Amino acid sequence: MPYTAVDNGSGVITGTNIASGAINYETGAINVTFTLAPDNATNITVDYTERCYTWSGNTATIKTVEQVANNYVTANGYAAMCLELGDIVTSLTDKVIVSASGTFNEANVTLNNNGCVEDTFTLTFTSTTAFTCAGTYEGSIGSGTVGSTFAPTNPNVAAAYFSIPSSCWGGSWAIGNTVQFKTHPSACPLWFKEVVPAGTAAFSENGFVTEYYIE
Repeated sequence: MPYTAVDNGSGVITGTNIASGAINYETGAINVTFTLAPDNATNITVDYTERCYTWSGNTATIKTVEQVANNYVTANGYAAMCLELGDIVTSLTDKVIVSASGTFNEANVTLNNNGCVEDTFTLTFTSTTAFTCAGTYEGSIGSGTVGSTFAPTNPNVAAAYFSIPSSCWGGSWAIGNTVQFKTHPSACPLWFKEVVPAGTAAFSENGFVTEYYIE
């Protein structure tokens, strides 16, 4: 039987017949205690990614794959990284219709690059042609009808969240019928995390700068 194991990202290893396991990201040392040891003379192959940096007080040592092209002095020297995020576009997913005979073609919905947000919107019919719209986070954003374009405005940016033309609707609708969908903006979340080792001295230049380039 093949033995497999995974690391949880915090140095803890779990897997087949493993009672406990740990990996030291700084040294690459791996320790595993088996509940049932592999057969004698069985080859064990370990693939792992070593952490590329170490800390000593306020000093970080970063390992690079290739040598840096130029020499830089410590004074006024800065480290930087680049995230290549690829194409970031709006999208609509997870359409759910609660209706006996109504249809909704989400392919005809237009999402606004500025106004679109991360939310779940529900259209609730108040008659056979009229509906209200509310988001889980945005709350009520207006009302519309199947015979005209519904393009509620995001007040934070003065642009539409989305635009639903009459061509999206088909079949027949009844009071209480709903259409629900999720919208995703043309954005990418970034999490900035600062770890301050215990006993680290005060550092006046403790800050960072972010820049972005868009094509």
